[in-house]
Amino acid sequence: MKDLVSNDILSIDSKIHSFEDGQGYFHDMLNQPKSYKLDKWNALIYWFGGRTKRFYNFSYFIYPNSSNLDALNKFKEFLQIGDDKIEYRDEKGKVSNTSSNIDFFKVLSKDEIINKHFYISKSAEEFELKFFMYLFSMMYHIEEEHKAFGDNDLAFLFDEDVKEYSQILFELLQYLSFVIYTDDGTFKTSLNEFTRAYQLIQFFQILKENNLFKYLENVLIAFSLSQGSKEINLNIQHWCQKILNFLNLREEYYLTSFNILKNDSKGFEKLLFELEQSYLNHILGGKDMGIHENSKIVGDGIGHFCAELGDKDLLFKLRSVKNYKQLVSYFKDLKFTSLKNTEKARFTNEFNESLEMILETVEQNWEIARDYIAIYAIDKFKSVSFAKNQNK
Repeated sequence: MKDLVSNDILSIDSKIHSFEDGQGYFHDMLNQPKSYKLDKWNALIYWFGGRTKRFYNFSYFIYPNSSNLDALNKFKEFLQIGDDKIEYRDEKGKVSNTSSNIDFFKVLSKDEIINKHFYISKSAEEFELKFFMYLFSMMYHIEEEHKAFGDNDLAFLFDEDVKEYSQILFELLQYLSFVIYTDDGTFKTSLNEFTRAYQLIQFFQILKENNLFKYLENVLIAFSLSQGSKEINLNIQHWCQKILNFLNLREEYYLTSFNILKNDSKGFEKLLFELEQSYLNHILGGKDMGIHENSKIVGDGIGHFCAELGDKDLLFKLRSVKNYKQLVSYFKDLKFTSLKNTEKARFTNEFNESLEMILETVEQNWEIARDYIAIYAIDKFKSVSFAKNQNK
């Protein structure tokens, strides 16, 4: 114990962060010159950070860390996350246990993200993404509460303090990294570092401004319900993993859309286009936005036509398209089917123009077009079919 409170000075050395299992060093993340000194007590704070846990088949920890020890201490105080599992009452009044020590409901209910399915995390990546949503919500509402004080008669008492505190907390994110540590119960451990927290928070801010932040809940629920509870849902795991690493999300939407069609589960619904357009624009630098827009128009047309026919065959055929020539053949089949059913084929000029654009420009990117067309065709099929059934 005396070593922990000793004032002895240590040169920074990754070995002070080694794990007990000896499987490797926790390499130092402090971006400081080699001459920088750190005492043992600060090293302990630096190592442990603030801890959040997930309990599901294994122990899973998120340790907020920082290159700024003062920032780390302030952030630890702000999180105030305990070690006990969170409980909540479902719609029937039954008390349910969660698999984490984070009270998502308490914070995210301010954003109307309160569906019980949101609490279920079937992978570490899903839990990790939800933690960052929780974190963003906390930061966002600190600023909102600060603005509210401006309309209060007591503003002169609170405004500056709250403003200063919210500003400090938000700026802390620029210094934070998050260390992910997993022990799967078989003495195998894994360690990952996530350093894009601030960039992810900025993207969530954009979604909030465009009224899309709450829609993330709908996406997660659509993923969760697209497969049976006893099936391993790799699509949601991969989607969460990719959004955390700013990779293309299209494939997961594509694969899940066919599960939704097959199982007749909750779909992604119309806001998916806006979410994906925002992601392509702000995270992927505008890549594939043109293909995405044209494919949405074509997919909507195909989905509406299939709903009028009451037939899913043309939708499932999209899954069989494996190259550009087959994509062209698919549209020839579509034309033939529409000529046989002219009374139900209501393709617009916009549809024809977008289809022509796709066929002329995406020979090398046919898979991107196929995926987006299928995603939006299935979604439109579900929405039109639902409306038709409601009107019977």
